[in-house]
Amino acid sequence: DGDGGGGDAAAAPLDDPSEVRVTNRSPAATFANYCIAMLQSKQHERVTLRAMGHAMARTVEVAEMVKRRVGELHQVTTIGSQEVTDAWEPREQGLDRIEVDHRVTNITIVLSRTPLDAADA
Repeated sequence: DGDGGGGDAAAAPLDDPSEVRVTNRSPAATFANYCIAMLQSKQHERVTLRAMGHAMARTVEVAEMVKRRVGELHQVTTIGSQEVTDAWEPREQGLDRIEVDHRVTNITIVLSRTPLDAADA
């Protein structure tokens, strides 16, 4: 559906505990508050925001909210795209499965208390 996946900020298990996958299913403030809590707890020097498709605008909004509330953060933003395959199983017997390949734009925003270089994103 192009919004980057799961429900709230902590919904999907992630490899990096400081990574937040932003979606359009929750308000921007929910994600921002989660990021702010991580940065203010001093357990995380940085937070990585990721999103795909329509959720990209919300990700920028979240990053701006966090920067306004926390202050003195460094930022590296990368934008790219990836190939995604959507598949539909037939509801009736005898029909073929349909697969459609398309490209989806994605964004990664790293916010850090310490200076970053572009390779950190």
